[in-house]
Amino acid sequence: MHWLVYALGGGLGHLTRGLALARAARRQGVRVTLLTNSPFAAVLPVRDELHRDDCLIIIPDQSRLQETKYQVRDVIRDSPAQLLIVDTFPRGLGGELADLLPMLSIPTALVHRDLNPKYVESFELSRFVSTYDLLLCPGESGPLKSARTRRTLPWLIRDSEELLHAVPARRQLGLMDADVRPVALVSGSGRADEIREMEASALWLERQLEDRVHIRFCSPVTKNSTGLNIWPLLPLLPGVDVLIGAGGYNTVSEARVTGTPLIALARPRMYDRQQVRLAQHETFTMRDELPDRILSLTASSANDRRRTPPAYSNGTHQAVEALLKLVGHSSI
Repeated sequence: MHWLVYALGGGLGHLTRGLALARAARRQGVRVTLLTNSPFAAVLPVRDELHRDDCLIIIPDQSRLQETKYQVRDVIRDSPAQLLIVDTFPRGLGGELADLLPMLSIPTALVHRDLNPKYVESFELSRFVSTYDLLLCPGESGPLKSARTRRTLPWLIRDSEELLHAVPARRQLGLMDADVRPVALVSGSGRADEIREMEASALWLERQLEDRVHIRFCSPVTKNSTGLNIWPLLPLLPGVDVLIGAGGYNTVSEARVTGTPLIALARPRMYDRQQVRLAQHETFTMRDELPDRILSLTASSANDRRRTPPAYSNGTHQAVEALLKLVGHSSI
């Protein structure tokens, strides 16, 4: 069994969801080809997340739109896959799937998370979605409706048994075992200017909180010697007392399943509505709010720190079951 996953789009969200699904599919003996143009794909150990029989195809993110369209069409037409899974964009990132999908002889599935309604209306996606044989909602609902919708829990790149316990997680964050001070981890992802902004906030917080709270800055692509190159972050969250980041799909989902308090900035995006995904108590708008929020959230963490990783179910396994059923196979 061979699946093709279309995971085009900036940032880490589409790529990470595709990898999470591929890892779950591997357990059922499914080979996956992952197609992405994420700028992170070439600088992170993405291939380590895939099975040796899987395939990773990276379209350079600097490619012009027309070039990307041609490459996507060639990959899909030439693929021997028995199933096409498209993340987020029903017509493709640049509309390149609009004419191609109706001509395919294989089943198709759409990973349908929250989308900006303006995008949905502009391209009449409510009608086009009938092209898909299955809609998978990965822990959050989108605006498109179909009788063939399957809702799952959030898709995560690690199962709960793969997370570290609090003490070894804190060690990887550079803390001594005897140090009981809480950890506030500032996560930098997204655009380069956003990563620099979060790094500056981490340095500012260090000065504000001094020795009361450990401030750690991490980013998948940081080049600063004081920052930590961490990806994926999820395995270390049992050792984190407060997570400061943005309102992207992965950050929010990972914080919630691990019970990690989140303080997040809703970043403006063309398609993703981070302000809708975040609860009011999770948001902040000004950096000056952060010290008091961190101190409040970490007040009892020294006595209440999680010693074992939390147990949760990973929605990727539900998704794989639904996809296997779609192509007429049962799980192994």
